[in-house]
Amino acid sequence: KKYFINITKTICPKKIISNNLNIFGYKFKNAKPNAKYYIYQHSYIYDAEFENFKKLYKNISVDIFFCFDERHKKIFSKILRTKFIIIGSFRNNFVKINNKKFFNRINYIAEYRQKNQLKISKNNEIYILKLLDKFCIKNNFSLLISLNSNRSDKLISKKKEIKYYYNITKMFHYNNLNVYQNSQSSIISISMSSNAGIEILSRGIPVMYFDLMSINNKNFKNPYFYSRSMFYLN
Repeated sequence: KKYFINITKTICPKKIISNNLNIFGYKFKNAKPNAKYYIYQHSYIYDAEFENFKKLYKNISVDIFFCFDERHKKIFSKILRTKFIIIGSFRNNFVKINNKKFFNRINYIAEYRQKNQLKISKNNEIYILKLLDKFCIKNNFSLLISLNSNRSDKLISKKKEIKYYYNITKMFHYNNLNVYQNSQSSIISISMSSNAGIEILSRGIPVMYFDLMSINNKNFKNPYFYSRSMFYLN
């Protein structure tokens, strides 16, 4: 709290920008009421998360909300009275990737969370990785796991994440590259619920999406797929 007070005394921003996962930027808005407050959408949301965001955004005001698409505009407009601008994924444009390919490699997009990972998510991940294990051995593919700990914003211990996956399979390898780079250098990427899966899909990169969480709870249905199948391949 003392740190925040000192920051607000030393800076005088004209614009305050934060993502939709927290309202920390709004604290600055309260301290600097003349500043404009903008929110950009960080990741897609499930229907099951609506009440969480409704509670999070209670009693806040936003000057502009930059959202993914019409679906999310409709959702957030039930909570906030503000101007909405549809821009797609803001974060997806931060990463430049090349066109190199390794056709004997499958890239799995990690779902590991150091805290608050749903039990159903863990069980689904174990199931998928064991299937990938068998497939890679049988067809002479290598399995790459794009670690969440490679992202500094996740604040995840790489040592703990690697140990977690080694308890599931010993057949994978990893590197320090981000999921976008790894997906571009693999024949296909596998995703369960990662926002990165949707983002690389939008780049035209092959993705197989296992929408297993929706089997247990339809409110966790991926909003970008309308088939009744539990998996999707672009």
